[in-house]
Amino acid sequence: MLLSELNKEIRFIKGVGEARARLFHKLNIYNLFDLLTFYPFRYEDRRNFTKIINLQKGIGQTVLAEVIGYDEFYSSRGRVLKILVSDNTAVLSLICYNRNFLKKILLKGMKVFLFSNKFEYKYRQFQTSEFDFEIFDEKGESNINLHTNRIVPVYHTTEKLSVKMIRKLIFQELEKLREQMDDPLPAYIRKKYKLKDFAVCHYKIHFPSDLKEIEIVRQRLAFDRFFFLELMLALNKHKTVLIEKKQNYIKENTVKGFVQTLPFELTNDQKQVIQEIFGDMKDKKMMNRLLMGDVGSGKTVVGLLASLLACENGYQVCLMAPTEILASQHYQTILQYLKGFSGVPVVLLTGKQKSKEKEEKLKAISNHSGQIIIGTHALIQEDVRFNNLGLVIIDEQHRFGVRQRALLHLKGDTPDVLVMTATPIPRTLALTVYGDLEISMIKEMPPGRKPAVTKWFSQTQMQKVYQLLEEQMRDKKQVYVVYPLVSESDKMDLKNAEGMFQTFKEKVFNDFRVGLIHGQMKKDLKDNTMDEFRQGKIDLLVATTVIEVGVDVANASVMVVEHAERFGLAQLHQLRGRIGRSDIQSYCILITSQRLTNEARMRMRAMVNFNDGFKLAEVDLELRGPGEMMGTRQTGLPDYRPADLIKDTKILQAARKEAFELIDRDPQMQGFPVLEKALKTEFHERLNLVQVG
Repeated sequence: MLLSELNKEIRFIKGVGEARARLFHKLNIYNLFDLLTFYPFRYEDRRNFTKIINLQKGIGQTVLAEVIGYDEFYSSRGRVLKILVSDNTAVLSLICYNRNFLKKILLKGMKVFLFSNKFEYKYRQFQTSEFDFEIFDEKGESNINLHTNRIVPVYHTTEKLSVKMIRKLIFQELEKLREQMDDPLPAYIRKKYKLKDFAVCHYKIHFPSDLKEIEIVRQRLAFDRFFFLELMLALNKHKTVLIEKKQNYIKENTVKGFVQTLPFELTNDQKQVIQEIFGDMKDKKMMNRLLMGDVGSGKTVVGLLASLLACENGYQVCLMAPTEILASQHYQTILQYLKGFSGVPVVLLTGKQKSKEKEEKLKAISNHSGQIIIGTHALIQEDVRFNNLGLVIIDEQHRFGVRQRALLHLKGDTPDVLVMTATPIPRTLALTVYGDLEISMIKEMPPGRKPAVTKWFSQTQMQKVYQLLEEQMRDKKQVYVVYPLVSESDKMDLKNAEGMFQTFKEKVFNDFRVGLIHGQMKKDLKDNTMDEFRQGKIDLLVATTVIEVGVDVANASVMVVEHAERFGLAQLHQLRGRIGRSDIQSYCILITSQRLTNEARMRMRAMVNFNDGFKLAEVDLELRGPGEMMGTRQTGLPDYRPADLIKDTKILQAARKEAFELIDRDPQMQGFPVLEKALKTEFHERLNLVQVG
């Protein structure tokens, strides 16, 4: 495999250049490797020919015809060229807007292949203004057809960059490399799984000769995709195992004393997870563990117990949260838990603190007078210097990029890492994204909690909803009403938080105390509003998704989400998780318009039918795919094309098994030089980033 060729910048590829390269960048294509792995999203079979007289509207069809003449006319779009072609059954007009140059290419008497999805019969003639063409070479001396008379790959594109250009460039580069591409997979794996040749598969995924072979080559490339990803995770895990940490955990009295003060019994899942985490922390190797737990399952207590173990043995703990609201919530919750516990000072550090306050916090962190440090991405700034950091906890980690997580890890000397998320992830996806981490799960809810009842209404049923809200508030319960927009928008006809706050306050619920919170408010105002809501001084809180995670008010019994069709399943489930946090019955009300897409209807039905976040995650994966669900760009990992996590589970499991076994036997990959080079080509910058954290 020519690694230097595959790393070649897209601008240096023949036919691209600087200006066109910028267009390719919009498609995340930066080098030749990106171009060759920019797989088609569908194919068109353009091999079946239709006579002009038999053309049908709205169907993709191919015609072989001869250019017989030209005509020109003027329209509102300027001068238009009409090229007339015939196959002796009828005449077809090719309407060319801003394509007058075609008169010099499609010469009279030439035979051409023509393909269009938009043939129509209009003004007593067959015509089309959107077509692909290739000149028919009767002598057979011209290049292979790329755009007609074959199964044609169709790619996502961007403005000023045509599908034909992408198709032509991929073909051009594949022709150069197809005889020089070494197969990166070890021969024994190829033989074991009867995998097709690498070079052939790369060519055929773009230019198949038969529709049946597309699935065969896709499966081979899916195996490669999973194998390389799992190989990287296996390398990362192996490297972590080799590092012997400096922490030594002997004392555990504080932890035992703290558990006895809890006003509730830990669930069996919590006890099991705590045992797993403590086992990791007491081990000589660094902990790298993912804790997945549905909203309200009690992850914070587990994280706090791990923190107390670290603090009792003389180490600092840092907990990084994605938003100031969530960081503040953790801070307040932990302070509440630690009431009566002296000797465990907690510090909150955020980016919007005033300089004097921030200076005091930084001093406390550097001199160890702060032991549990909670904050946002401000924790990874250069001026933050820890004093014996032993445990790193990252909450809602999918909101952080790989680099941010790595930088936080480097703030300490071999600290243990506990990653927490309240966004349940299907096991297949967890194996690919977090394959280098040990995985713990909390599914069991704390005793006494009643699951929220979810109901789905249309905008025409708002009176019923308002009646429910009034009943709940008169019963001294509190409610949230969430909107997708902060303020009125000219582009979208949607209700907004600021407008509805005024409506509720002045008209609909003027007998009650109404509050407003959104991301554009100043920090002090947001904090004050949330404090008042927690204290019961606000009955109805109008909000945006700023309250999506971390907000915990036991007396809140109703969550209303207006324009719910505009939210994803994970977001809706997180919002629903703000209620049902006590033994009172709670209700999640989803309000949608009457005109919905099928996918939106499926999301609403799933929310009504399932309270289990892990079940919803499976539905979400089926509806949106892994890239959208996880946010590929955020995870720092590549997308899964052409693999499919839903139907390729067996391929994933096989690829994972082989990757981890290979690294166990040969962690330096000395026996597989081609594989090692291919891995560096595929993941280049990502390798270094992932290995540090």
